[in-house]
Amino acid sequence: QMAEALGKLYGSEVFESYSAGTETKPEINQDAVRIIKDLYKVDMNETQKSKLLTDIPKADIVIKMGCNVVCPVLSANHIEDWGFDDP
Repeated sequence: QMAEALGKLYGSEVFESYSAGTETKPEINQDAVRIIKDLYKVDMNETQKSKLLTDIPKADIVIKMGCNVVCPVLSANHIEDWGFDDP
């Protein structure tokens, strides 16, 4: 979710940024919202919502975050798995 916010803030002229997961939540992560608002003055609650992987368009580039969750197959021209632990 933070990567989507920063991608929209700094890269929207070059690419589209999406974040999604294997399950939805009633709201996006409020710790992430607070940090992005404090550091970048962007309110993620205004531009983002919890989304499933099936809710986003097919991507050219996918960066998976790992988080010890089995991820369904994602098709893209380029896929990376950065494998961060879930905070």
